[in-house]
Amino acid sequence: MVTLFSMTFGLSIICSFIALFYTAIVRSWQSFLALGIASLPLSLYLFSGEPTIQYVGSFSFICFAISLFIFWREKRKPII
Repeated sequence: MVTLFSMTFGLSIICSFIALFYTAIVRSWQSFLALGIASLPLSLYLFSGEPTIQYVGSFSFICFAISLFIFWREKRKPII
């Protein structure tokens, strides 16, 4: 159980850094969605802590919100 727990967090950290660099370059709604999914295990773990740590834990939810905002902004853009 401990090995699975540490492997999940290790993979989540590695995938989060890769997705963060990708998001910094591309800045699309798909990249923010990938960053939110990659950081979800860490965010859920941190979200269960003290109130100051819970703010850090809401990182993936902020990524999901930014992804939705960019998606809706691209949908509403008129095609001329």
